[in-house]
Amino acid sequence: MRLQLLGVGSVPVLTLPLKGDDDSIINLSALARWLDMKRTTLFDHIQAKGLETAIREAATARRMKKLNT
Repeated sequence: MRLQLLGVGSVPVLTLPLKGDDDSIINLSALARWLDMKRTTLFDHIQAKGLETAIREAATARRMKKLNT
């Protein structure tokens, strides 16, 4: 597995190769709090869509929610 953080224009800012079960490098509880969603909901989205897609969709929903308020 590879963790890649993208910047403006989808330019890779940081790429980390993760071996085996090294996905504990990501604090998923803090990520769920930042995305304003429950941890179990985030896990369900990750299971169904993958990590990057789940984060992208949740971040987009968070932005839309802030724009509407």
